[in-house]
Parts: sequence; structure tokens; C-alpha cells
Amino acid sequence: MIRRPPRSTRKESSAASDVYKRQIPTEEEYVRAYCKRMGIDGIGNWGFYLAFSCFRLAAITQGVAKRAVDGNASSPAADGYASMVKPLAEMGLSCIDSRV
Repeated sequence: MIRRPPRSTRKESSAASDVYKRQIPTEEEYVRAYCKRMGIDGIGNWGFYLAFSCFRLAAITQGVAKRAVDGNASSPAADGYASMVKPLAEMGLSCIDSRV
């Protein structure tokens, strides 16, 4: 399963596009397979778990961006992280009411 940020906020490469054309399960397929393996009927509060995941990643990304601003980032790529914070938070908001 994969969730992707809106097209306007991500950089595409031909290699990345090829990955998404492979047989990656949809969200519903992934959750259905997980529930089957776990012997459960479903996942209550699915939207909460997705939103929490997005907000957590946004917070981590903000920390990386702050370290880039402070000059103590571990990677030169850290400068680009600031542009990812808002889309991740927005993705979290959009997930809150998600149901599978």
C-alpha cells in the first residue's frame, strides 16, 4: 500500500514512476489482507491511524528542515525537507475521515 502526496508537491523520476506501475496493492486490498492474516474483521479508527502517521512524519520532517536551517543537518538534501511539511500535514487532515 502506498499513499502519495498531491502531484504538485512531489518530484517525479522515470524510476519512481516505474515503481508505482508495479503491482502495489490498493489501500483496501492491503487492509483486507492484513485483517485476514490477523483474523480480525476490520480496523476501527482507520482515519485516525493514517492521520497520526502523516502528522508524525510531518513533525519529523520539520525537525530535519530546522536542522538544515541551523546548519547541523546530517545531509545536504535536508534543505528540501521544508517544502514537504505542509503537504504531509494536509495529507494528515485529509485522512482523518478515511474509511476502508
